Amino acid sequence: MSAIGDLVSVRPLNSTPNTLQAEPPEFGKVVTVDGSDVPTRVIWFNLKDVTLAAAAAADLQMDTILAPLAASLALLGKVVLPITGSNVTLDPSGGTSREYAGTVVQIYGRRPIEDDQAAQVDWLLAKTDSGLYIEGRVVDFVELPGR
Repeated sequence: MSAIGDLVSVRPLNSTPNTLQAEPPEFGKVVTVDGSDVPTRVIWFNLKDVTLAAAAAADLQMDTILAPLAASLALLGKVVLPITGSNVTLDPSGGTSREYAGTVVQIYGRRPIEDDQAAQVDWLLAKTDSGLYIEGRVVDFVELPGR
């Protein structure tokens, strides 16, 4: 469950990096919770103040954002390319297009807000040369040497 002051983000629809997006994911800070520790108000980093209503924490489809594990930090600032480990192809030829290559600008852990006992999964956010973003689990990316 969440506590006041926790950082949160909307849970991505897919854990496999498969879309380029114009904006990075939004992060916010939990301001209030109900008696069951379900967030009821979040102030997002874009300063949008949002009141939430959900019967249960799982209904919010949000993750608590955590500090990444030390091993994941090795990719920060590196150029990476998503790999297709989850049976997702990123271009029609069946490979991974270089347009999906990007420099890692952020690494963070994610854990569902409804399950404090769930294992943390580290995610990264990379910015491509075209200025778009791609987000996914650290394990779904490889470093591109020489870039």
